[in-house]
Amino acid sequence: MKLIKLLSACIFILAVCNIAYTSKLVDYGERISNLEEEIQTIEHENQKLNLSITKQGSITTIADKIQESGFEKNSNIVTLKLDKFVALSQ
Repeated sequence: MKLIKLLSACIFILAVCNIAYTSKLVDYGERISNLEEEIQTIEHENQKLNLSITKQGSITTIADKIQESGFEKNSNIVTLKLDKFVALSQ
């Protein structure tokens, strides 16, 4: 009779431990799911920022900003030709 009570108590304790362990696993699963969603959101925002950086650094955007600032393209570039290098002249 004592053996049956002892086995019943062990089975009850193991069942309670199993329920507690399963509850922890479910909690961890929810946390992992939330973290994965957050990672996807951050990766999406990162892609948007990279695209924005790329657009702002493109040559056409820079050329437009230069024109808006009032600079003009100079087509009359004058170059000076020297027979000797200036640094070598003494």
